[in-house]
Amino acid sequence: MKGQVTLFVILGILIVAGAGLLIFLLSDDGEVTSEEFTSASKNRVQQFIDSCVEPATYEGLEIMRMRGGWLEIPGGVPVTVVEDNVVILESIDGPYLSDTSGFNEVPHWNVGNGPYIPTLSRMEEDLERYVEKKTVTCLDGFFSFVEEGFDVSAGDVSVEIEFDIATTVDVSLPVNVARDNEQFIVEGTQVTLPINMAKLHDYAIGLTMQELNNAYLEEHLKNLISHYGFKGVTNDEYTIPPIFMPVTGTSCNVETWNIDTTEERFKSILSETMYLLRVADTTYDDVLVSDGFDRASCAVANPSEDCVRQGALDSYIVPLFEEDMDIRIVHRYNPAWGLRSFDITPRDGNTIKPDTHEIRGVAMLSLLCYMRYTSKYTIEAPILVEVNDLWTDQTEIPVGNPDNDFTFRFFLETNLCGNQNRVCTGRPPIADDFAAAGVDVGGTPSQFCSQEHSGDLTFRVGDEVNDPLPGTSVWYRCGPISNTCYVGRTDDVGEVSGRLPYCRNGEVSTALGGYVDLYKPLTIRDNFDRYINLQTSELQNISLQVKLVHVPTFMQGWFYTDGYTQSTCAGVTADSIFASSVSELSRDTDEVFVNLLNPRGSLTPIVHFNHSTGVLEDVTLQPGTYNVDTSYVSLITIQSDVIEADDESVEVSASRDGGDVDRIFPLGEASVTWEYNGSEGVYTIYVPTNAYPEEDIVITELDGFAIQNNNFEYDIGIVPAGSSVRHNCANPQINNLPPLKVVERRWREKLAPTII
Repeated sequence: MKGQVTLFVILGILIVAGAGLLIFLLSDDGEVTSEEFTSASKNRVQQFIDSCVEPATYEGLEIMRMRGGWLEIPGGVPVTVVEDNVVILESIDGPYLSDTSGFNEVPHWNVGNGPYIPTLSRMEEDLERYVEKKTVTCLDGFFSFVEEGFDVSAGDVSVEIEFDIATTVDVSLPVNVARDNEQFIVEGTQVTLPINMAKLHDYAIGLTMQELNNAYLEEHLKNLISHYGFKGVTNDEYTIPPIFMPVTGTSCNVETWNIDTTEERFKSILSETMYLLRVADTTYDDVLVSDGFDRASCAVANPSEDCVRQGALDSYIVPLFEEDMDIRIVHRYNPAWGLRSFDITPRDGNTIKPDTHEIRGVAMLSLLCYMRYTSKYTIEAPILVEVNDLWTDQTEIPVGNPDNDFTFRFFLETNLCGNQNRVCTGRPPIADDFAAAGVDVGGTPSQFCSQEHSGDLTFRVGDEVNDPLPGTSVWYRCGPISNTCYVGRTDDVGEVSGRLPYCRNGEVSTALGGYVDLYKPLTIRDNFDRYINLQTSELQNISLQVKLVHVPTFMQGWFYTDGYTQSTCAGVTADSIFASSVSELSRDTDEVFVNLLNPRGSLTPIVHFNHSTGVLEDVTLQPGTYNVDTSYVSLITIQSDVIEADDESVEVSASRDGGDVDRIFPLGEASVTWEYNGSEGVYTIYVPTNAYPEEDIVITELDGFAIQNNNFEYDIGIVPAGSSVRHNCANPQINNLPPLKVVERRWREKLAPTII
């Protein structure tokens, strides 16, 4: 669809330009000067460039808003597939929008407590590269002008994009054109599109932080459960187990639920009511218990039943931001997106029932029954969040979008664990990970697993002293994850038996809460009965604390201590210099997220810190290699700046009203590999940041705050005489030292997690 739009825009501009030229030639008795003819040709070339740049930018923005800020979603960023009226396809020039309906991937901005948020500067850079490629292809070497006899010499296309109240596209493209007596130069073009991507991104970050810090989605889920939970009336198709409800009476009927049926009920409830979650002080569709219902009628001593129902509906309106009636936020859920996990305890197998059921004889009554329903829900659900800026939607968006609906969308994931918001005291079984990957963990076995060629294999799982571990899940994998067979759970003596396919260099694994996931090579190539003994150990509890590392100070110290291997020429030790670059989380708005990812383990904690957290106790890890991903955000003042443009001074601000703006902004993101050996203790996680919030942060310098490709870069500037340990402290003054660059493999050892 968007490709057709691009073609139509190009043809339309050429036709209009040609018609204008014809009228021009026929007017004034056909008298045309060479200057006027050259001006018309130059205008045609300029319009042709515009006809390539503008549609490419619009299409890139459209893809970016559909993909939560990404043009191409990086590997490792979790996604959920949604159905759309257009499909994003791939070409050599990057993604493009087709004219057919189908399915698209939408990224998650969080999974668990870990954010996956594209920075605004990253979005600008991605769109710049996208527009450059699309523009070069569209221009096609100015072939249509060459066919007319023009001699066209074009330089490289360079695009700079800025997201502000509008999207500004500055294209540098020197083009020299000549034909007969005509000769002129086109320098490029500048396009301004009425799309406030910065504001959409700002609100999306705000919603993500509200979820990670205040768990507003989990609170909504618990609100739904309380409204739809069994109240002692008929258990119908909309009833689910209550979070808490005691029942006492002469009726001794025990209400029960099937876990699978309840999951389907919950998905239906979530789908039909998610839109009721509205953000106060923004624009949203009001929901009334009946047409024309007047809330003022409820201000009486005995409100009506409708007032009670209206109160329930209004309880879904949550205060998250200051008033902005130009913003519209909608939350959606579709059962087709599934649930990453769903469980309710206590239950007996698949049956959910009260955890207390007593029958007692009472005087003058034949019996008295007491039942207590206390359901603990564990739910991980993908919620699609859509953010509209109504100012943007009021403009004409010529990208085949008849509703002018520029909806920025992304997924947030709930994490309700035993009715706790974003806090899990246990861990999900390893079966959840396989199920999420499409592996059949129950029911009909896969084609590979159904080939039971071996003899009877008995697996015994024990702890460090070989005492049996009942309830341990045992798996066998041969090659790809799809060839993973579930053997079963160990019995009271720690044993489970089964038959498996032949496999060379396969792997048996175990999973049990509180114990290290065990992986052991196992080849099966005969049909003899075998007894296989497996031993694992308890997981270790460690404590984590985080400290900020100011990268400019760290890099300066790196230079003057030769990578923190020597004291400075002034005699200051490397440890003291390093300590000067380290600080605590001391600001109320400081937030750090640490994702500890172990590809081989089912336990991958994501932890959150702020200025009052201090040491986080009881983080449970198993030995192994971890990717430690850190992200630091805080409230900063983005100062406006004045630039010279078109011979006049122009203020550049993060606000449409101008001036300085306070915003939550990402100040540091980095990743380091950590070999955890299983030792207990307190570990320090170092979080690199290019700036502290109190530093002067000017909007025109924000691009320099991002840590690119996990590498540190710093301009040392002037090196005083006698201060370089690399020159034995005998150097003359160095005035033009190139910027110092340090790649991750070099700074990793210094900033890897350290035990105290």
